[in-house]
Amino acid sequence: VIDDGSTDGSVDVLRAYTGRIYWETGPNRGACAARNRGLAMSRADYVMFLDADDYLCRSAVQAVMRESRAGQDSDVLLCGHEVIYEGQRIGKSKHLDPSRIKTCNDLVAWLLTKGFIPPIGTIWRRRFLMNLGGWGSSQRHQDAELLYRAIASEMSFQVIEVQLGVYFQHSSNRISGDSSHRTIRSCLQVFQSTDKRMSQLADVPAWQQYRSLWAYSLMRLAASTGDLNSYSRAKADWVRFGRKSRERRRLHRALERLLGVYFSQRLKTPVRILRQLKNHA
Repeated sequence: VIDDGSTDGSVDVLRAYTGRIYWETGPNRGACAARNRGLAMSRADYVMFLDADDYLCRSAVQAVMRESRAGQDSDVLLCGHEVIYEGQRIGKSKHLDPSRIKTCNDLVAWLLTKGFIPPIGTIWRRRFLMNLGGWGSSQRHQDAELLYRAIASEMSFQVIEVQLGVYFQHSSNRISGDSSHRTIRSCLQVFQSTDKRMSQLADVPAWQQYRSLWAYSLMRLAASTGDLNSYSRAKADWVRFGRKSRERRRLHRALERLLGVYFSQRLKTPVRILRQLKNHA
């Protein structure tokens, strides 16, 4: 357990487990640094990572490893997981289907069109992850960046339907929920560096086909905070890569066509804030 400078009494709880688990504490350095420190301390052949409020399903790890051994020896195991967003269950995060995700190209298409895979849904071969260099220093999209880096490094993987655990997603008060201008610019750098890496892979055409969806998400993120500079940079990538949209609601798509993504998103932001305040009331 890596305590990343907590102030909620977590260290007192950890002390009660001294001798039963390995743990250490230190100043807050962010999730990526904490995971990399945990990776450096680990000795098992395979490792996985949980955030402080995530949890494992009973006997899930054993079930996943049994199925993995029955199939193939893989660098990465991608598993089922439930997502709870702001206290509301939203299912298994568009559950991965082993029959449809057999190649890295299939996986990239799923990641860009359906969603992301949090740490609770991923088991890594420790040696492979260490050779990758572990997590980067980005404040958002760090899990996606690492997985794309693994794909570019010709990882072998297996999709396993066993539900491994539960991931709690928050809109605020978390590093992953930080929407400051500095963080958004870091996201743009992650996207652009990932694009340079993935564009060199001839056997992954899905990246070229769907990468504008990531740029679209960055446009919306920048617009929601009024970061016009980052919005313009993301829009340039979006236009260059194909102008695909994630918006499925007819009214909202019409609003985007009429006003543009920036102003339509700026109109929706106050409504979203009022809805969140109502949910927390």
